[in-house]
Amino acid sequence: RVFLPFEWTGVELFAAGGTELRVRVDLDASGTIARIWVADPAGGPVAYVDGLQIREASAEQVRAGATVDHLYRVSYQETRVLEERSRADLWILGEGTGAGAALLAGLPTARLVDGVAALIGRLAAEAHPSAVAVDLTGSAGPVHEALSTGLALTQQLVAEPALESVELVFVTRGAVAGDPVQAALWGLLRTARTEYP
Repeated sequence: RVFLPFEWTGVELFAAGGTELRVRVDLDASGTIARIWVADPAGGPVAYVDGLQIREASAEQVRAGATVDHLYRVSYQETRVLEERSRADLWILGEGTGAGAALLAGLPTARLVDGVAALIGRLAAEAHPSAVAVDLTGSAGPVHEALSTGLALTQQLVAEPALESVELVFVTRGAVAGDPVQAALWGLLRTARTEYP
């Protein structure tokens, strides 16, 4: 019999980087939901899982899963350096701070556009750029609020017909290093990229 983790709920992480852990697992009466406590050797809390639902898998299900090409994977791709573009052919959507300021310093002829309304107005009046860099490095605050704002912005940009032939380049900072807001935005944008290649 093979039992596999199915659904995690109430997961909390209190510490990271430990090399030795003590783990306590309590199963409910049905043997299908586990509660897990993780501590360091001194008894300090490391993590807690309020519920881990466990399901039994048949041998056929395990064999079938071994041949699946999974949809989700982490892979890094080389990106084109923005300096390789025509210096007048890049617009930066942002406030001219953070990454926007760095891009403007490196590309003095790039155009700064403050807000989606201004961007759409410029697209109606001027030749379209080949790329728009969307500066999200200043996003902060609660993760759910940053995600809500980032999602609304992304939906607004991909729904704009004038941007169909324009490459959108979203700029985050610290997503891989562990900034929770930037990491959440990075994940959201990777999902959006699969839906709007």
